[in-house]
Amino acid sequence: MSERRILSALSVFLVTALLMFQSACQRSYRDSSRALKSVSELDLERYSGRWFEAARLPNRFQKDCIKSQARYELRPNEELGVVNQCLREDGSWKSVEGRAWLPDPLKPGQLKLRFSRFPISLFSSNYWVIYIDPDYQAAIVSEPRGRFLWILTREENPDELLIEDLVQMAESKGFDVSPLIFTSEIRIYSKLKSPAFHRR
Repeated sequence: MSERRILSALSVFLVTALLMFQSACQRSYRDSSRALKSVSELDLERYSGRWFEAARLPNRFQKDCIKSQARYELRPNEELGVVNQCLREDGSWKSVEGRAWLPDPLKPGQLKLRFSRFPISLFSSNYWVIYIDPDYQAAIVSEPRGRFLWILTREENPDELLIEDLVQMAESKGFDVSPLIFTSEIRIYSKLKSPAFHRR
């Protein structure tokens, strides 16, 4: 093996190890004594389209994001094409593309997600839909260990009562909702009484 290939393999190994370490260091925001359940039914065609992030738990991937949205497109092979976009505090946008798929059809709410950009393309992550409303207008997404949480809505400026209900739903599933970060649109609400509604 040439020196260049050795160095390339070593760099991939080091990046992989670093990402695994950082992922392992992500704290859990959920009571681990309670098993997290995903939804028992999920229509990927209805789930497709644009979703706006209303709130999220802190994570290193979005540390500079003040506003995020995702677009899902159902492909002929039953995978979802994924495009995530984030508005930074300096006014610029960043985006990343990927794909999501269903490893086990008997567990329709438990998808796998992989982004195309190196080095995160080296891994797939769990994408669990733990709540979806009947009209597919609101959703809550997490992963088995409760390290991440996203509250998503179809509307960019959702009703405040809907957001309160979704926060309470997340709390009922064992999540600590006090660290939730809300997007700029949600922050302007002045009548929200939940202690979880706060600015960064």
